[in-house]
Amino acid sequence: MKRERGRRAHRADVRASLLRCVAALGLVGLIAVGAAGAAGAVENRPAATGGHPRQTTPAAALAELSVSETTPRVVTPDGPPELVVTGRIHNVSDRNLSNVVVRLQRGEPVTSADAARAALDGTAPTDTAASPFVPVVESLAPGDSADFSVRAPLAGGDGTLGISQPGSYPLLVNANGQPDYGGDARLAATSMLLPVVGAPGGATASSSVSPSTTVLWPLVSTPKMVGRDTRGRAILADDELARSVGPGGRLFGLLQAIEDGVAPGSNLSRSLCFAIDPALLEAVEAMSAGYLVRSSSGEGPVEGAGGSTADVWLNKLRDVVSGRCVIALPYADADLVALTRSGMDDLRDLAFTRGAEIVERVLGGSKPLSSVVWPAEGVLDDATLSALAESGTSTLLLSPSGMEEATPGLLPTRVSGATVEPTALPIDPLVSRALRDTAATPGPQLGGGGAAAAALEPATPARDAVTDSLGVLLFRTTADANVTEASRLVVAPPRLWEQRPADHAAFLGGLERLFQLNLATPGWLVDQTDSPLPERATALTYPADVGSREIPAQVGGSVRRGTQRVTDFGSALTPDNSVDPNSRVQPEDLTDPVRLAYLGATSSSWRGNPTAANHRLSAANLSLDRLLARVQVNRPATPLSLAASDSPLPLAVSNRLPVGVRVQVLLRDSPGLDIPHAQEFDVPANSTRQRLIPAEVSRSGQFTVSAVLTTPGGTELGPPVRLLVSSTAYGTITVIITVVAGAALVLLSARRLVRRFRGAGGTPPPGEAGGERPSPTPDAGDRAGPRPGAPDQDDPPGPDDDRSGPSTTGRPPAGGPGTTATESDR
Repeated sequence: MKRERGRRAHRADVRASLLRCVAALGLVGLIAVGAAGAAGAVENRPAATGGHPRQTTPAAALAELSVSETTPRVVTPDGPPELVVTGRIHNVSDRNLSNVVVRLQRGEPVTSADAARAALDGTAPTDTAASPFVPVVESLAPGDSADFSVRAPLAGGDGTLGISQPGSYPLLVNANGQPDYGGDARLAATSMLLPVVGAPGGATASSSVSPSTTVLWPLVSTPKMVGRDTRGRAILADDELARSVGPGGRLFGLLQAIEDGVAPGSNLSRSLCFAIDPALLEAVEAMSAGYLVRSSSGEGPVEGAGGSTADVWLNKLRDVVSGRCVIALPYADADLVALTRSGMDDLRDLAFTRGAEIVERVLGGSKPLSSVVWPAEGVLDDATLSALAESGTSTLLLSPSGMEEATPGLLPTRVSGATVEPTALPIDPLVSRALRDTAATPGPQLGGGGAAAAALEPATPARDAVTDSLGVLLFRTTADANVTEASRLVVAPPRLWEQRPADHAAFLGGLERLFQLNLATPGWLVDQTDSPLPERATALTYPADVGSREIPAQVGGSVRRGTQRVTDFGSALTPDNSVDPNSRVQPEDLTDPVRLAYLGATSSSWRGNPTAANHRLSAANLSLDRLLARVQVNRPATPLSLAASDSPLPLAVSNRLPVGVRVQVLLRDSPGLDIPHAQEFDVPANSTRQRLIPAEVSRSGQFTVSAVLTTPGGTELGPPVRLLVSSTAYGTITVIITVVAGAALVLLSARRLVRRFRGAGGTPPPGEAGGERPSPTPDAGDRAGPRPGAPDQDDPPGPDDDRSGPSTTGRPPAGGPGTTATESDR
């Protein structure tokens, strides 16, 4: 009993100790939570005296903040004295947000590339100065949005941004509020890099270096042409291009900004170089002559409505680029690395040669720089580098991430790894990073209203990209210690660059200000041919994340097979010499548009978007199938009757192409009919030809066969046609079988007669020819039945039987010389 009471007491003590520990832990947790809540309230509470509390961000995003406009984009000594930022805040949480306020905060000017990158990422310190919080809305329900506008004096004491010196300043737009079930918190924020050429009433920025600066102006669209009809009219995947080249469209705005904001002969004009996609020019030119748009319902194409708009844009383009630098991108901005890796060197070369021809022809007097290549995302692999160097490429526009030893000062370098080492001009990755958010949005639809932009670095939240890019350029020209007079600043916006007209104007105006202040020097993209090559050399590297966005190998393989069919089909075509040479259609007029449509499936616009690449591949396949279907076997109205085993098969082949074609007929699923030798024959343009195809019938009756029309190389032209054949003839095999069966019957009959004669003892003796042989007279014993001891006639003789039988050799019976022969033996 005492032992039991002790155990109970011990268990009670243990339970009491556990309860005290739990209570203590709970008290500590409550204290910690209360302290955190108080700290959060203190850190996020607006400072009444202009203090700058440390910012905290909740684990889950509560709102999104976007900046729609910043005024001014570049702060100048003679500009506005205050900064105005407008935008919108959107509640993305499931809670109500109360007392939403916004303010501006700034940090110290950036002095290194890492600091500039941090400012773009929103991780740079911004607690140097801040404006007071400005109320936005008292309550913001889940899913709702509210516009805001915050003003902050640029210079002065508390409550201002306190800017007194030139530089590129990290700026934070900070939105605070109170979510339900919580205290004061940062709801959302976005950052930017504010360029300050000079504080109001202060000194203007200056620099000891003035690096050569070139601005690429991309005119690129997702591929639109999917082929041409037999009259030569272009067929577009959709009519989005008509909207883009019209007033208010993306491509229209790009040209209008140059026409309005860049005077011929100005510094900015000398620094511009247009990067043009030849496929875009070809499509717009075709639109101006009348075009078709593929119907979304899958039916035949319909007339396009943007012909006059396309003509106006094309004339504007010729005026704008006249006398300025132009480079031709590969046709459809093809993914060069994907083409090389898929073994399509011929298609890669076609993208360059045909692209340069189209740009020069459409633009008239503006000849593109044929030796300059700007690859997608600014990267190449070694195999593609070697191919480009062998074809005459001498200048590459590359991202520093694609070079093993890129210089921090953006110096030109030689690229090793090829027989002829081209020069690499590094693209400024920070400017490209700042401008990437203005690229068009990817679209998987067939027409692809947008596509993944060829950017060099990851995406960032919505922000004022113009302000960011000009802030980077000001840092490069005034505060980057690595930039020297030998540096080359190459400004490369995204391929599918989309901005508002006011944004284009602000961007060009900021660049012009840098040239006017001698902070940068306008530079021609390619120096004189006698200029020395850079001393520094580097090898290429192909980043893994870029490779993951490459056009899929499956698409590349399908494109290769499709272009092989196009090549084989083209080899079977011949021009119609009866037509006037000036209007005569050549075979390449039919095959080249389809081959280029396949090239469009490898466009770098589809990088990271395999769905869109496959859709464009399907469009190219459809164009080829429709072209091949214009040559086919006609289906006969009645069954074909064959009267003999070697009767020819009458077929009609129609050719609805404006060129002649050489074909051959094959039969499938035809056990009763065969064509012993493939017959090739020509079908003239726009005609139908009746042909007797030599065939062999192997059976009679009625049966069906499939007639397939192909080129001599094996490419199927039209769909297979099921033919109903009625045959009353014996085929060769049937005759052979009958003859063999008859011969076998004769042989078997002869064998039976021979055996019969042998079973009767041979031929009759002379004098009894034709008579019956006399039967031996049986003795009494035979008449009475078997002799005692004689074996039964139904049983074969055993080995121990002692009996005699007739000799088959004429010798005496086995019984010995004393044995008497029977009547039958005689």
